[in-house]
Amino acid sequence: QGEASALMEAIERYSGIFQGDEIRTKKRFTDFAPGDAIRPNDILLFSEEQYRTRAVHNHDDSHHTQPAPDPFDPS
Repeated sequence: QGEASALMEAIERYSGIFQGDEIRTKKRFTDFAPGDAIRPNDILLFSEEQYRTRAVHNHDDSHHTQPAPDPFDPS
């Protein structure tokens, strides 16, 4: 199991590194056809509650978590 986990971790790390040959399109979010762009809020793994309470938690040193960003505004 340890070897399989290490292999999967290596694949995940390789897949998450910018290689330079990725297909990229640069334009405003609203200019993409529906389904052609990913909203950052959908992949950042912050809950609606974390977005709502980010002002309090981002300044509270007792929470050892990543600060929540402002929710993505597609406009």
